[in-house]
Amino acid sequence: MKIKKEMTEKQIVVFLIIISYLTRILISQFFVMFPYIPHDFYAYVGAGKCMVESKYLMIDCPIWVSPGAEKITTYGPFFSTLMMIWYSIFGEYNFFMFKLPAIVFDVLNTLMIFFISRKFFNQKQSFYLSLLYCFSFIVLYNSAVLGNDEVISIFFILSGSYFLINKKFLLSAVFYATSLMFKTVGLIILPAVFYYTLKKYGFKNSIKYAVLICAIYFIFLSPFIYLAGWEKSTYYIFGSPDALQQTGGAMSFYNIFAYVTDVKIDFLLAPLLTLSLLTTVCLFFLYSLKNREIELFRNFALLWTVALLFSGELSGPYPYLIFPYLLIILGKNFESKELITRRWFFGLSLILISLLILSIIYRWGTIQYTIFDRVLLLTAVILAPLGTYNILHNVKKNYKLVWTVIILASIMFEELHAAPLVILPMEKLADKLIDTSKMKIVMELYGDHIDSKSKFLAYGIFYGGAAVIMWIGLICLIYLILKDRMNDDLKTLQN
Repeated sequence: MKIKKEMTEKQIVVFLIIISYLTRILISQFFVMFPYIPHDFYAYVGAGKCMVESKYLMIDCPIWVSPGAEKITTYGPFFSTLMMIWYSIFGEYNFFMFKLPAIVFDVLNTLMIFFISRKFFNQKQSFYLSLLYCFSFIVLYNSAVLGNDEVISIFFILSGSYFLINKKFLLSAVFYATSLMFKTVGLIILPAVFYYTLKKYGFKNSIKYAVLICAIYFIFLSPFIYLAGWEKSTYYIFGSPDALQQTGGAMSFYNIFAYVTDVKIDFLLAPLLTLSLLTTVCLFFLYSLKNREIELFRNFALLWTVALLFSGELSGPYPYLIFPYLLIILGKNFESKELITRRWFFGLSLILISLLILSIIYRWGTIQYTIFDRVLLLTAVILAPLGTYNILHNVKKNYKLVWTVIILASIMFEELHAAPLVILPMEKLADKLIDTSKMKIVMELYGDHIDSKSKFLAYGIFYGGAAVIMWIGLICLIYLILKDRMNDDLKTLQN
């Protein structure tokens, strides 16, 4: 596929809007079956209900995965307000409409990838990178299948970064502050933002910019402080304490260690995560780049990768948080000028097939799958990473392999409840490897639907196996990002 010389940026933008929106709408139509929907859907609806009932925090209205499951929301007040509007208009059980904000913002993210890439690359490369974002498995899964709220926060982070590198500091600060009002997890990227302004504009200007973001954030937050009260609003200001706790069912090191040894090490989570992020900031200085703009997105990718590796909430969809920034690094690692080829279309078709299989067959929760269902789901596990490898056909092999491994771990973990490997004869192997008496925590949590050692092994491979694969992938990604110096200047990149 070639971009015609007469094709303008405006035409590219229109094309990206149409193709990204239609793709997401098509896929989203197949995953709307209530009640077997993603668990976070209840939290989104719950946040809207709370606002309607004039309860501005989940601590006042604990509707999570199930009634009585008390958790404090990690969603910011802007997201809760958006969900209030959506709940008031569309009601409680319209899952497709609750996915629509994520779909719309993901279309905008596709455009932001193009606009940001144009600061570094030519039109053809930028168009290719925006298509990579548009059609990547992890992106479509988050927006079209799950409708995850992270998609919305990423838009404001990308927009804030775009205005920052264009020296429009007020607009940049507004967008960064808005991202925090949607979800405080955006705090993760702020060290990279302040490092960029420090190196680019000096200490005083960096402090001024930091104060500007804080001031705008508190201006946005002030009506909610007034409504909810100062004490409860501190959960919005400083983030929910639940964000620093391990989540049952996640594939973090803390979870897997507890399941295998029956020893809980949750107390290590906060200090290890804090130490890992501080170490990452130190690495900014040790592995600095000449091009500060590329360095900014490199550092975003580093922070998210390290945060996922050491957090307690690592799950299948979350590598999405790395991908928008990783694209800039991938753009610096093309091996050929032919970007969109038959092989690229082949990879895209495999990704779309895997997503359709997931959307049509897989449901969150413990339900009965036929042998044919599990065969198809196992096929999807193969197709998603294979498709990813092929659409990255012209990216350097090391990055291509590592990201493919991460996608493999993601889809394996996401199909955990279906346990596709149950279809294989693994009884003898399970008898040799599995001793359920040594895994009390696992049996307490999941023993009601793991009624044999072979089924235990099938679940374990798609859980513990996926976790180990994900850890290896994230560690290798950190190594590659730090090793890649990427010191070309902008003029060289744009030629």
